[in-house]
Amino acid sequence: MDRRQFTAALAATLAGSGEARSAPPPTRDPLTLFVPSALGGGWDRIARAMQVSLIDAGIASDVEVINQTDGVAAGIVEFSTRYRGRRDALLIGGLGMIGAAMLAREPTGLSQLTPISRLTNEYMVLAVSGDSEIDSLRAFLAWMRRDPDAVVIAGGNRGGVDHLFTGLIARAAGISGSRLRFRPFVGGIGAIDEVVTHNADAVVGRLSDMRNEIEIGRLRALAISSPQRPPGTAIPTCIEQGTSLQILNWSGGFAPPGLDEVDHQHQQALMDRMLASVAWRTALFQYNWESDVMAGAPFRRFLQTEIIRVRGLLASLDLS
Repeated sequence: MDRRQFTAALAATLAGSGEARSAPPPTRDPLTLFVPSALGGGWDRIARAMQVSLIDAGIASDVEVINQTDGVAAGIVEFSTRYRGRRDALLIGGLGMIGAAMLAREPTGLSQLTPISRLTNEYMVLAVSGDSEIDSLRAFLAWMRRDPDAVVIAGGNRGGVDHLFTGLIARAAGISGSRLRFRPFVGGIGAIDEVVTHNADAVVGRLSDMRNEIEIGRLRALAISSPQRPPGTAIPTCIEQGTSLQILNWSGGFAPPGLDEVDHQHQQALMDRMLASVAWRTALFQYNWESDVMAGAPFRRFLQTEIIRVRGLLASLDLS
């Protein structure tokens, strides 16, 4: 089934169930989706899919996406300060914000925001240029063991999921994270080109960010961080290649601090309706995102465990 057929079938299903007919009229309030990263990155792609979904489903009449590129930690601070107590804004981010804020020694982190909903999960990929002599994770780890100071790995923000995944790869090679030559790019933008132009030896990032480059042969995927190969993906897992390495990259939506209960429920209802829309389900299919929705108290508890987990990972991997 192609994407057009998928969308038509989904629309027909929702129409038949009454979901499409029962949608209330759009709100008159404008909504801002704040992305603490660069245009074109993973969180930006999610925000723009949400923008389309919110408007197409009649949930909001005006949705603006704002990118803040001064760093994840600075973005969290700006969002918390500028939109405090307002129900017309959501920050779109995820797991990568936790470590980035910690490494920036920034006291304003995820714990200062108002969690609304976890949205998607994605797995991470390690890749080299299409003409590289390295053809497997085993070969890459052996190279790192022989000459760790020579291997440059490009990826997203310091402290983000790319950085954590790289630290786990280094640990699998028996190398301290302090010896890693990790080259960060805001939102990961430019990291792939760094490898294709042979200015770096490997790149780590989301599967959705790399899929096209892998398919046309500019990149060679060595491993994916999932427990088994995702449907339609031929990339071998790290587990298949003799390591226990796994990491899942989740995304979520957060309201600013200082909301009262009424405004909190408004944001939650808006998100719930967006997640049920045809446009959002189409975006999941288009980008191969795995829907993994969690809201309310379970999401708040999940975030607290993630903060503890990431703090432990940064320390054990000796990342800085």
